[in-house]
Amino acid sequence: MVLYNDRVFSFERAASIEHIIDANPSEDNVKELVKWNRRNRQAQEELVSYNTHSRFLFVHPLTKDYQTANEYILLKQNQPNKFFDEVSNAKKYIERYKSLLKNKKYKDQEEYVKFSGHLANYEHKLEMMQTVLNA
Repeated sequence: MVLYNDRVFSFERAASIEHIIDANPSEDNVKELVKWNRRNRQAQEELVSYNTHSRFLFVHPLTKDYQTANEYILLKQNQPNKFFDEVSNAKKYIERYKSLLKNKKYKDQEEYVKFSGHLANYEHKLEMMQTVLNA
């Protein structure tokens, strides 16, 4: 049900952006339209796969997060030391990338974007692990 709702939301969001693009075509608007269309398509692929094969593809962000959370739960239950090492490593990487960005230790804009992406990924990973810890 969540995937279906996300698919509807993604479609509506993309449709509203199309109207904005008609009035004001900009690169940012087009990128956002592509993002929402892609998310809509991923939700459709997940729903079709589940309907035909009774399993998910884990390509949509919601199903990826669900799969990752389950992996963390199993890791916490079966190998708690390894799980806590993962938490510690994520915190260290977050501090590392924050430092690299803060002290401007990147060569160009491309590397800045790469570092920012890594930082966002590790922050998301840490957030998921903390959710597992608190559950």
